[in-house]
Amino acid sequence: MLIADRLAGLLAAHLEIDPVALRGGTRLGSDLGVDSLAAIELGMAVEDEFDISLPDDVLGGLTTYADLLAAVAGRLPAGVR
Repeated sequence: MLIADRLAGLLAAHLEIDPVALRGGTRLGSDLGVDSLAAIELGMAVEDEFDISLPDDVLGGLTTYADLLAAVAGRLPAGVR
């Protein structure tokens, strides 16, 4: 399964949204309602799902779904899609 598919499924389950609605420019805050507490919870769920670490400064700088996807992909071993 592709990283984007796994991440979209995780967000859909965690935020109770339709994964089809996720686009690169979808804003985590205003479009998906992710506040600071939800961002922390979501970050932990993403870390668990992908077995990565997302430092608070990185997590705090994510504003769109594309940002989150890039942060996850950038922390996975080469060759993982």
